[in-house]
Amino acid sequence: MSGLRISEIQKVQKLSPSNFKTTSIGRSKLKPLRQFLHADRPYDKGIEPGRASYQALGDQYFLRNSCINENNVSQSSSRYERFVGAVGRLERLKELDVLLCKDANIGDACLYVDFDQRNVFFSSGIVRLNFKDPKEGLFCLAMIRDEFFRSQLDARTPRGSTIRHAGDAFLDCLLPELEQHETWTVDAVAAAVQNIAYAEMLCDVKIAQAAKLIQDAVVPGNHKHNHPRLSAMINDPRLDAGFYSEVVTKIELAVSNYSGGSCSINDFGFTIKRGPNLQKRDMGRSVQTNSAKPGYHALIYPSSVSERGYVEEMVYIGARSLVWHIETGGVLFSAEGSVGRTYAVCDDSLRFITNIHGLIFTPQEGVPVHRSAFLCMYFHTLRRIGYFEKVSVGGQGGSFAVSYWDRVRIPLLDDALVLKVASLYTCPTELEVDEFNLDLLQEAGVYELGLFRDQCLAFVRQVVEDLKNGTLKPRNEVFSVA
Repeated sequence: MSGLRISEIQKVQKLSPSNFKTTSIGRSKLKPLRQFLHADRPYDKGIEPGRASYQALGDQYFLRNSCINENNVSQSSSRYERFVGAVGRLERLKELDVLLCKDANIGDACLYVDFDQRNVFFSSGIVRLNFKDPKEGLFCLAMIRDEFFRSQLDARTPRGSTIRHAGDAFLDCLLPELEQHETWTVDAVAAAVQNIAYAEMLCDVKIAQAAKLIQDAVVPGNHKHNHPRLSAMINDPRLDAGFYSEVVTKIELAVSNYSGGSCSINDFGFTIKRGPNLQKRDMGRSVQTNSAKPGYHALIYPSSVSERGYVEEMVYIGARSLVWHIETGGVLFSAEGSVGRTYAVCDDSLRFITNIHGLIFTPQEGVPVHRSAFLCMYFHTLRRIGYFEKVSVGGQGGSFAVSYWDRVRIPLLDDALVLKVASLYTCPTELEVDEFNLDLLQEAGVYELGLFRDQCLAFVRQVVEDLKNGTLKPRNEVFSVA
C-alpha cells in the first residue's frame, strides 16, 4: 500500500480518513466519472416543489429518490407524486436520462424510460448525468450500479447525519478506462442495459393492459356501494373492515354476477398448498448462496417477485432432504408481507422452490398453461385494484392464508379473452442480449421478458466483473457464460 501524498490532502481539504479510502480491484487503468461527462455542465440538479405543491389532480409528476432502487434498472412510476407549480424546462426528464441518487439512498441509479409521455420532474436529491456520448452513458450506468462505484461514493460521503448527502463527490469516483480490445463492450452493454430497463417497464405495461381487459369485461362502472347489514356481519366469521369496503364488495359482486358465470379456484382447475418450510427441523441442514452450484436448488422467495411480475432476486439452497420444485403451469402467490405478487411458470426452462410464505397453485391434469398465465394476470389485477390489501389480515403487509380462498371467485370469461389476457403474460419471442429491438420486446410476454431480463443482467454483471479485474474474455466466451 502506497502512502498518502500531501497534495491529495490539499486537493480534498479534509482530514477525515474516509475521504482517502480506496477500493482495490485488479485493474489499474481507471478514470473519474467526470471525464465521461460534459465539462461545462456535467449534471443537472432536480427540484423540490415543496409539500404544499403536491396535489392529487396535478398534471405534473415528481420522481422521488424512492422511485429508484438497486433491484431495478428502470424507475418505479407507481411511486410518483403529482404536483402543481412553476418549474424549469431543464428539470423535466427525457427518454434515456441516467439518474443518480446523491442523497438518502446514495448510489442508487436508474435509466429513465418514458412510455406515458408525462411531464415528469426529478427530486433535488437526484442528479441527471450529462454524458458526452449517450451510448457511453448506458455503459457507465452499468458500472455505476456496481458495488465498486457505490463503495467509493460511500467512503466519500460524510457520516453522522440522519439523511446523508454526497454533494458532487460522485464526480471523482473511478470507472474502468477501456483498452482497445475492450471497446466492443460499450455497444453490447449499452444494448443489454436498455433491454433490462425496457423489459421491466413493458412488464408493468402488459399487466396494466391485462387488468384493463379483465375489469372492462367484469367490473361495472356504475356500482353503488352499500354499507353491510348487521345480519351479514353476524353470519360472517370475519369482522375486518376491509371485507366490507367498496373495493371488495364491488369486485366480489361483479364476479359473482358476471354473465358468463364464475367458479372456485378448484373448479377452475387448480389446487392450493403452502410452500415448504425451509427450517432445519423440516428439511435438515441447508446452505444458501447467491450463485448457482452443482446440486443446489434455485430458491425464489415470494417477496422477491416484483409487483411488475418478474423475479428481482434468486438465491440457491443446498439441502440434505429432497425438496419439490414448482413445475410448468405452477403459480407462485405471495401470501404474506407483499400479498398478491404472483409469478407463473410457463415452460420447463426454470425450476425452483419457494418457502412457506408462498402459496402454490398447481394445475390439475390436462389444464393448459394459458390458464396458469390467465390466473396469474387475474391475481395481479386483484392486487392492483386493492382487493388483497383489504382482505389480508395482520400487520407488516398482512397475510392471506389458504383458508381465506373460498371467497375468491374466478370469472369465466370467453376463451378468446382468456387467451388474449394469457398472451400478455406468455408469448415466446427470440431476443438477443446485445441487441436492442423495441418491437420484439413489445411482442414478448411478461414471463419471457422476465427471463430475458435475467439473461441481460447476467451478461452485464459478467462483463463488469471482468473489466474490473482486467480479465475480459473474448466476446463469444462472455456470451456462453451469460
